[in-house]
Parts: sequence; structure tokens; C-alpha cells
Amino acid sequence: MSNVLVFRLSLKLATADIISEFIPLRPVLENREQLVSERLQIYSAMLSEHIEAWRKQGNMRDYNNEQLDELIEHAVSLVSADISAGFIGHSPVLCDRDIMIVKSVEKYINLIDMPINGVVPDVVGLFQPVIAKSIKSSGKKKNKKFTRKS
Repeated sequence: MSNVLVFRLSLKLATADIISEFIPLRPVLENREQLVSERLQIYSAMLSEHIEAWRKQGNMRDYNNEQLDELIEHAVSLVSADISAGFIGHSPVLCDRDIMIVKSVEKYINLIDMPINGVVPDVVGLFQPVIAKSIKSSGKKKNKKFTRKS
């Protein structure tokens, strides 16, 4: 396992913590740099602990080592977006936040179907087109009826 990969992924997650203000801009009691450093250490330990299990998940699809690293990195990017958007909140009610992050990475690893040998997976059936029809509304202005075109 690459320490560079773990560090890069830890930085992505810590960046999301900063964006979501899980790491506050102006902490009341702590030093902000210390909080960032602590989160980097927590994420590094968490990623180091789970990365082999995540690799095994990806191995079931015959990815090589480089593709496995890329798969894990994509999954962590999606989790980072969830953190930034507030989907993974600062203090979840029913579980520990770090456990929620690990489970989200696992979920995204299973969800992502990376192309092997440069072939893009078929995604035609995943999305349904939305067809919007023009809506006409009518109203009255000085007792006159008019039709508004959109």
C-alpha cells in the first residue's frame, strides 16, 4: 500500500471537512492547524486500516493494482463530495461519523463500474430523459385576460 495514496486520500477528506466547516474557520478553543493535523492523522489511520478490505472488494472485478487505487480514489472523491455537501453531517444521530465515512467508501466502491481496457461501461439504461413541456399560464390584468408564453 502506498503511503502517498493514503496521504492524498486523507487530504481529500480533510479538505471536505474544511469546506463543510466540520473543521471550523475560527475554532473557539482549539487551534485550527491542530484540528486539520488531527483529522489528517485520523483519516490516515482509518484509510490504512480499511484499504486492504477495499482492495479485496475491487479484486472481485479483476482490476489490476493501479485500477484498484484509482477505484478507491474515485470512491473517496464521492465521499468527499458527500461531506462537502453536508450529506455526511458533522454529528450523525445513529452512528459514528468516521464509521459512516468508511461505509460510504465501501458503497461507492460497489457502485463504481470502472472501464477496463479503455471500454466505457454502458450507462444508457441508468438515466431517463426528462421532457419538459411548455406551460402556459393565464392571468387577468385590468379585467383583461391574457396568455403568457414561457
